[in-house]
Amino acid sequence: MGSREKLVGVYIDALKGRAIYVHAAPGGKISRIGFEPQRNFELAHIFWFAKPSHAELIVMRCCADFEAVGAMQPANVAAGGWIDMRPIDVHEKIKIVADQLGARWRNEAQLKREAENVVAEIIARVESMRRTGRLAEINAKYKAYRLAKVAKGEKAIGYPAYMSRYTQHLVARAAEAAHA
Repeated sequence: MGSREKLVGVYIDALKGRAIYVHAAPGGKISRIGFEPQRNFELAHIFWFAKPSHAELIVMRCCADFEAVGAMQPANVAAGGWIDMRPIDVHEKIKIVADQLGARWRNEAQLKREAENVVAEIIARVESMRRTGRLAEINAKYKAYRLAKVAKGEKAIGYPAYMSRYTQHLVARAAEAAHA
């Protein structure tokens, strides 16, 4: 079936959302806002949005507000950048703007917990199907796949890998359905 951690990653990737990262410079008095993690700086907060357009709009709006109060250089507004504010203040501003726009967000722990719950449910469902003999259709598809590969003189993947792919497919579909 694949490791749970890998399946959690499959779920999160299939959501096709976008994160806003807030990093702190050394000393914690200056912050950086953007869409990518910065390895050289301390990660202060992550906001995860199911709709990428929400994250982009919030960063634009926040950066414009930071510029208006003189906390950000105009050159940094378009792509996010350094802000002369503490990370907690930037965090609060993002929350306020998201609330004003009606953009729902989750933090990293909430997102991971959601993914872990869905993955656990799917693994339990597949295991139940295995125990009750309801994998006959999947087994028949695997057999047909394996026979087709052998007929072509190619090597087929093993049954555990096939079931892992099947489970990953179920996890991805669950993520797509959850945020459709």
